[in-house]
Amino acid sequence: LRSIDLSNNQIAHLPGPLEWTSLNLREIILNHNHISVLNLSKDACRWSRLEKLHLSYNKIKEIPPEIGFLENITSFDISYNPDLRTFPDEMGKLTKIWDLPLDGLCLDIDLKHIGCKAKDLIRFLQQRLKKAVPYNRMKVLIVGNTGSGKTTLVQQLMKCRRLEHGAEKATVGIDVKDWPILIRGKIKKEITLNVWDFAASSSPVILVGTHLDVSDEKCQKACISKIKQELCNQRGLPSIREYHFVNASEESDLLAKLRKTIIRECLNFKVFELYFLIL
Repeated sequence: LRSIDLSNNQIAHLPGPLEWTSLNLREIILNHNHISVLNLSKDACRWSRLEKLHLSYNKIKEIPPEIGFLENITSFDISYNPDLRTFPDEMGKLTKIWDLPLDGLCLDIDLKHIGCKAKDLIRFLQQRLKKAVPYNRMKVLIVGNTGSGKTTLVQQLMKCRRLEHGAEKATVGIDVKDWPILIRGKIKKEITLNVWDFAASSSPVILVGTHLDVSDEKCQKACISKIKQELCNQRGLPSIREYHFVNASEESDLLAKLRKTIIRECLNFKVFELYFLIL
């Protein structure tokens, strides 16, 4: 099977590439249907030979970044999908496109400045994609007073083994270690956090209370109130991104949430240094 045309069939679901048997598809035409999701999340490379993808007059709201795997597409008709607002930067990889109708779209892109031709838009997305290359190595500074639980928190976040005997030694000066994190998702990648146990900084911080096991709700509210009065929106002090209360000595849902917050912040910023204030 090389070409399929199922236009005007009231189709609401477009099966992803993994659900198609043929690996030789060249044309998929599904104009005038009710498709709301373009699902390319699994094995988009199976459609790498696709040359024509027509989805005009549907209900598509978003083009997934995996569209960049369809590098042989020459004609991509996504016109008259009024809820579609933008194109992913990964469309900049589609350098063979010459037919890209934009009629009936309400894009958040200044086409008067970029140009309405397919090659102009693809060149713009290509340039934006080059500027959006993420950094996979970042710095995390752990800030707090002696004995506040910085080292214990780092060990729990990194899932390191703790010493079974004796009290934890206080960090002296700067303790630097790498925290490699494998991101499992649509595209696997690894980021490395360079973790520093260091002095306070003027950069944005995530506030972490490390003794949830010995504090009640009243104590937590009083702590947050004090933070807002003494730290938030004070000239010369860092902006507070989030508050977290955890028991730093054991794994928990709250600790997992903090770990996810750190990973999310790292993925959302291209050049970024993340800091903690341990309370």
